[in-house]
Amino acid sequence: MTDAAVSTDLKTIPVVWTNDDITFGKSAELRRMLAFLDERKIPGVFFLIPHNRSPDACGDLDQDRELLGVIAKAKERGHEFHQHGYEHLPYECGVPELRMLDFSEEERNRFDEERDALEEMHTFESQIRTLEKGRAIWRRAFGEDPVGFRPPWGAYCGNLYKALAALGFAWTSDRIPCFTGWEWLSGNWDAPFHIREKISTAPYMLRQGLMQFPMAGDYEIKVPNDPEKIERVIALGMREFDEFSRRGHPLLHCSHWHGLQSPGNRGPTIAHLPPHPTGTGYLVHDRLLAAQRASGRAEFIGMKELATRYH
Repeated sequence: MTDAAVSTDLKTIPVVWTNDDITFGKSAELRRMLAFLDERKIPGVFFLIPHNRSPDACGDLDQDRELLGVIAKAKERGHEFHQHGYEHLPYECGVPELRMLDFSEEERNRFDEERDALEEMHTFESQIRTLEKGRAIWRRAFGEDPVGFRPPWGAYCGNLYKALAALGFAWTSDRIPCFTGWEWLSGNWDAPFHIREKISTAPYMLRQGLMQFPMAGDYEIKVPNDPEKIERVIALGMREFDEFSRRGHPLLHCSHWHGLQSPGNRGPTIAHLPPHPTGTGYLVHDRLLAAQRASGRAEFIGMKELATRYH
């Protein structure tokens, strides 16, 4: 879609609040996000990591009875849960957006130094094996197969899509039309607002046979506790919302529990800032969601309803 094809009329659009990275051992973090959403009467769509490989909390989703209890009650209130990779390795589902690797010099170096080994992970057979390991945990935890998927790190490959379709997944969500928010929060605060026209902002059917639901930018991860930067991030989130509204396309918020509750003073360049008492990401989302609702153009729904509309 070219700029000339974008309507100047602002439309009401579906807005889906999605969140990544809840896994074994993270029931407290999930409870906090659910309380935040319930207070605002917004359904949450959570992408769960089936296997937590952290040394301090290693385990599978089905082994965390407390977390499963929180999830069961959340489902009764209209919140949703879908699969987020297997163990959240950057390359397990394909190659990440290359600028995503700016968040980790170690992983960026792996792409150069271990390319052959990484590509072995991206064959159709390897993708089937990885997805099946995650699905086995999902079945034990919830007694059903997952239907939606978001790969970690925004990574993908053709064989991922082929494997997802072969295993009966209905949709995936991984393409990022506007990368500006990610660029800012990786340190490049001079990056201009830019929607890449070759990456659709509208949902579409992949040639492998499942739906792709592109996601909006990230407006909470690594937000510094700096009033000027916080205002800029909120304004950027509204600018992307306005653009999606002009096009009449649904907007999928992307968030992470650790970004929401970050004190905003982690890292050598911002360690001098005071810690935020509740988390800079929560502050940004509180004000951004309120502004979108006040616009009268945001219809907050879940992925089940959105997928039904497009199917």
